[in-house]
Order: sequence, then C-alpha cells, then structure tokens
Amino acid sequence: MNYIFFDLETTGSSSSHDSILEAYFLLCNDSFQKLAPPLTLRCRLKEGVIPNLNALLINRSTVNLLKNSNMSWYQAVNLMESTLRKWSPATYWTYGGVNFDYEFLRKTWFKALKEPYLTNTNGSKQGDVLHVIRAAKLVKDDIIKTPISAKGNPVFKLDKLMKHTDAHGAEADTIQTIKLAELISKKANPVWKSSLMTTSRIDAEQLIQKEKSFCSLEYFYGKLRIFYTYYFGIQHPVYKWFLAWDLQWDPADYIKMGKEALKDALDKSPKVLRTIRCNKSPMILHSNYGMKVEPYSKISPEIYKKRMKILDESNDFKERILNILQKKADERKKDDPLGLHPEDRLNNLYDHGFPEQSEKEKMKKFHSVDWKEKVNLLDSFSQDHNNQFARRLVYEEAEHLLPKSVHKEVKRTLAEKILNPKNDKVNWTTVADFYQQIDLERNKSENDPNRMKLLDEYNDFVMNIEKKYQDA
Repeated sequence: MNYIFFDLETTGSSSSHDSILEAYFLLCNDSFQKLAPPLTLRCRLKEGVIPNLNALLINRSTVNLLKNSNMSWYQAVNLMESTLRKWSPATYWTYGGVNFDYEFLRKTWFKALKEPYLTNTNGSKQGDVLHVIRAAKLVKDDIIKTPISAKGNPVFKLDKLMKHTDAHGAEADTIQTIKLAELISKKANPVWKSSLMTTSRIDAEQLIQKEKSFCSLEYFYGKLRIFYTYYFGIQHPVYKWFLAWDLQWDPADYIKMGKEALKDALDKSPKVLRTIRCNKSPMILHSNYGMKVEPYSKISPEIYKKRMKILDESNDFKERILNILQKKADERKKDDPLGLHPEDRLNNLYDHGFPEQSEKEKMKKFHSVDWKEKVNLLDSFSQDHNNQFARRLVYEEAEHLLPKSVHKEVKRTLAEKILNPKNDKVNWTTVADFYQQIDLERNKSENDPNRMKLLDEYNDFVMNIEKKYQDA
C-alpha cells in the first residue's frame, strides 16, 4: 500500500475551534519513493477564529499570509479533500498526529460539511511515526541519537531531531518525518512491521484477539513504559477501547473485592487495566519484550499462565468491571456541557457516528451547486450543527448573498465567541486572550525591534477583527 505523509500548521491546539493555516502532503510508495508532486496549501485565516499568538510565532505566520494567501479556508479544504481522494486508499503517516493532525483533519472536514473519516475508511489506514520511533528506541537504543531532558529521558520532539532550521514548517516537518520512517524501516524493521499491523482499528483488534498476551507501550510524564498485558475479552462498554490486564498484578486479589473497593482499585495508579485505543495506531510488540524488563522479568512463566487462566474464567469479574465503567461513563456524559457553538459538538465527534446516507447526499449537493443555490439549501440538513456550519460557509465565502437576518445571526454568534463579553471560561482564544499574549511577549522582546514590529502588526490585525464584530 502507498503512503501519504503530511503535516499541518494551525492557529492553535484546539482541533474543534482552531483552524488549519498550512498543510503539506506527499504521496510515496512503500519504499518511500515519491509518486506525485506534493500538495502544498496555505490559506487565509478563517472567519471567527482568533489565532493563538504562540502558534503564529512558531509557524511564522505573518499578517500578510493571514490576510492575503491565495486560498480561503474553504478552498484549501476542497483541494485537500479532492487530492487525497485521488491518492487513497493509502496509509497516512504523521509525526505526533494521532491526537492532533488526524483530529484536526476530521473536524476540519466536519466543519466543511464533508465526510470526516477519509484517513481511516474505504481501505485507508493511519499511523504515527512518533509512536514507531519511540518503540524503536526502546527496542534498539542506538537506532537514533536523541537529546536528553533534565529528568534524564530521551526527547522525541521533531524539531529536536531535525538537522535543518525550518522546523514547524509543514513541508520541512513532513520531509523529516519521511526520513525517520525510512530509518526505522531499515534499521529496526521488526518494529516497523509491527507498526503496520495496527494502522487500522480492525487490524489492531484482530491482532490483540489473536495474540491475547502482548506488550503495550505507553508514553507519559516524559517516559516510555512497556507493559506485559493480557486481553481477556472485554472492551469499554461505551468507547469500545480494548482493555488488557497488566500481568504484574494478581487478578485473584481483585476478584474477591467488593463493589466499592474494586471501583477504587480500578481508579488507582498504577492502573491494573491498560487501555488500548485500537483506532489510534497503538504500538503492540511481542510478549518477549516485556518479559525481559522489570518487574515482569521477576515473575515466572507459570505464574503468568495461572493469572491468564483466572482471567479467562472470571466472567462475573468481567461483568463487574463493565458495570463500573458504564456507570462512570454515564456520569461523565451528564457533566459534559453541550455548548452553544456548533464546534462544541465536535468535542464528542465520535458520539455522532457516521453521517446517515441522506445527510451525506445533502452535503454532496451543497458542494456541487453555486453559492446562490447554496443559500437555498440552508437549514436543509437533519442535524442542526450542520445547518449552522452551512451558514458559516456562506458567510465566509459569499456573505452578500445571505438574507439580512441570517447574516446578522451568524455575525452575532461569531462576535459572542471571539469577544466573549461575559468573560466565560472557554477553550479557544478570544480577543482579550490575544491581547494578553501580546503584552506578555512584548515584555520579553523589548530589545528585539523586529519582533516588536511583528507584534504590533499582529495587534493591529486583531484590533481590526475586533472592530468588525463590535457592532454585531
């Protein structure tokens, strides 16, 4: 299968509320040879988005680029989708993209009224080179030289591994990701092959069900940890994550616990249940790797067999665990606010599932007609957030065609979002947040006239956005 390597540069870290500014995609075969000219995209700032200052500084987005790039956000999204459909099916690769780039893409397409699951449906798969290189480093320490943090842990940030100065540019980051992937495939091929076995949810699930005992890798607090685990047939009742038992713990001690004691035990760290998110390209290695490291190396194979047998025969125990997890998920759902903006619905994207066929047909029709006809299709969608996104798209691309009442409503909604007159606690950047970021950066840059000039330009740019929406 061919590979598509890519990187996104965005206005901030919120995949729901921020937007793509720059993207780079490169199609290769499985020998990492380029098969087509790269897709390079740079678009103007999306309406209703206040960028995070730090994001602008990192990806070097000037005011001129934000205002005068040759494509709007919607045009960039259309070109991105059409190109990737031509290149697919393929295995998509990013660096650190499982919790960022893929989520950004999905929610971008969702906001653009497009099928959001392009990278992991219809034969396409998705992987993360960051996961693979961490695993390769664990298995073969000399695979790559990494900087060491103050706490003595290897640092895997792409800009720290790069040999050139153009880090945080979409093209440069993608090229470096390809180089790292090729390095692993050559110098740690068993790890690379293992990563290919979990690039789709179905493949990962089948592998776990077949192997049952395996090593799962998790990275937290700057350290990569390996767990020797056993899958004993349970999935999270709501989120469908696979749950595996950490074999350093004796399940017999937990089976005899009462309801509340078991609930507390499942919440405690270190966790006895390891969560395997099969849709996030987990790294799964042979059990031999785990049995070579502490604490697992101190436990005999006979004891492991005994613990696995106990787990396989513990149907009542499994049911008790599932009931506890179900109740916990229900409570969390109750406490999760719906939000006033359509982007808030994207925080629970997977709760929506796949769009109904009728909704897909409406989306397809919306994109196939001109902007005047698009106006006639407003409010035609079954789901209210899709109607709101449709209104936003017309407002951004052809606002003069909107009825006055609709135009006023969209503008007022965006104004409430970016101006935040009630000073609500929000998870996106507001105008006030941006000014505060500017002031802090000015204090650090007093002796740098070029940086101060750039900050003034950013400040004036956002002030103009503020003026536009103050009368909404």
